[in-house]
Amino acid sequence: MFTRVFGAFAVGVVALSMAPAWAGPSAEERARAVDIYRHIVEMDTSVEANRVPEMAAYLAGLFKEAGFSSDDIHVIPHDKTASLVVRYRGDGSGGRPILLMAHMDVVPAHRDDWERDPFKFIEEKGFFFGRGSADNKSGVAALTATFLTLKAEKFVPTRDLIIAFTGDEETAGLTATSLVPEHRKLIDAEFALNSDAG
Repeated sequence: MFTRVFGAFAVGVVALSMAPAWAGPSAEERARAVDIYRHIVEMDTSVEANRVPEMAAYLAGLFKEAGFSSDDIHVIPHDKTASLVVRYRGDGSGGRPILLMAHMDVVPAHRDDWERDPFKFIEEKGFFFGRGSADNKSGVAALTATFLTLKAEKFVPTRDLIIAFTGDEETAGLTATSLVPEHRKLIDAEFALNSDAG
């Protein structure tokens, strides 16, 4: 399931950027994507644990290691949570940016209510289990892994691609609603694609 999501995002981003056809992720790229996925699923980013800023910092570190400029990586604190905005610079020939969205937080989960540990990433019979594995850490991992892969391949999109990961979609939604009035320049785009849309 995750491989399909990862591949769909990668193909969609490349197609929207008018790039040549892409063969799909290598085994190494898939393994890295699953490692990212595992790491963030095992991080309790519910409102009870307040670990969204930690997750945002972890992801920001991956983008920095991949060669994204610090000027294009923004961890934006908001009370006990945060959002993360990352810009992938294009050559500008394709128009205004595309905004790609996901949320880092999850609904609280208690061990006694779950068949499996909700904050243990488990792969079983081709499925992944863990709080947020579908809603929406799969989207976060897919977008992150896609950006890292494209950067490693020195891909230059025809327009900027912007990631906006919010931190309180499951509660107040303030990290999303504050981005527009307070950080419009970071996220202004021609249109947006939401990985949480099903």
